[in-house]
Amino acid sequence: MVDQPASIGWHYEGRRFSEPEAGPEPDREVGRPGRAATPRHLARLLKARNAVPHALPDDIVALRPLGEGTPLFCVHPAGGEATGFRHLAPCPEFRGPLYALQTSAGGADHEDRSVEALAARYLAAVRAVAPTGTYLLLGWFMGGLVAFEMARLLELQGERVEMVFLVESCLSAQLPEFDEDDEREEPGPVAAEKDMSAAELLRLDLRRRTNRAHLRAARAYRPWRYAGPVALVQAGKQDGDLRRAAIRSWPCVCAPARLTHHVLEGDHLTLFEPPYVTELARLINRTTQ
Repeated sequence: MVDQPASIGWHYEGRRFSEPEAGPEPDREVGRPGRAATPRHLARLLKARNAVPHALPDDIVALRPLGEGTPLFCVHPAGGEATGFRHLAPCPEFRGPLYALQTSAGGADHEDRSVEALAARYLAAVRAVAPTGTYLLLGWFMGGLVAFEMARLLELQGERVEMVFLVESCLSAQLPEFDEDDEREEPGPVAAEKDMSAAELLRLDLRRRTNRAHLRAARAYRPWRYAGPVALVQAGKQDGDLRRAAIRSWPCVCAPARLTHHVLEGDHLTLFEPPYVTELARLINRTTQ
């Protein structure tokens, strides 16, 4: 994993999903132990199973295709990897279907030049799973900007967005300046790279270029106002000045009366890792009931 920069936590994961990770059996995941399999519950399960597309677009992965309620679509941080959401899928505290967006392996150079382009592309992938709303979106740091833009587009299209969770997300004024020359200097992984195969090095280079493209896109993004509900979720161990700056800036583009603020234990990375991810799952479930 590479952090860009470490003080804020721009990062990407080291691999890309091509298939969903192993998880609970579908019937056990939806029909949890101790729950009666009523005819209504079985009908809901069958409906959920039939609603899952047989072939998903490359930009989306089903981490947990079955569940109760509105599916949650998660947008990756800089770098384009969906693996950071893997610990959210098995959390029993979150009961709904879970999908994650990811930058396709060949899409970094031509299609991800802006937050707006990413949002439009990912929204098409989301609609392949759920052609109509209600929608539930989550974005992690830079992904929060993309999720916000997706919500705005859905609003313009007359769709209902139940909630947008902005996890550790900042607007461009709070983002660090970065120099691409500095970005190319990767002192940490250099020793490990000596043992990598040519294919692994090519993959790493692609992800670094994707990371830089996403950073540039985030810096350039200037959002229009959005009137729907938004939940700003911050890590308690995040830098206090950065946290306060985000709290001040988001009401400028959100409806203040529909913006809620939540601080959870953990830091920028561990919010999505055990044991802290449990509190995040509870927050999502509680906010969307």
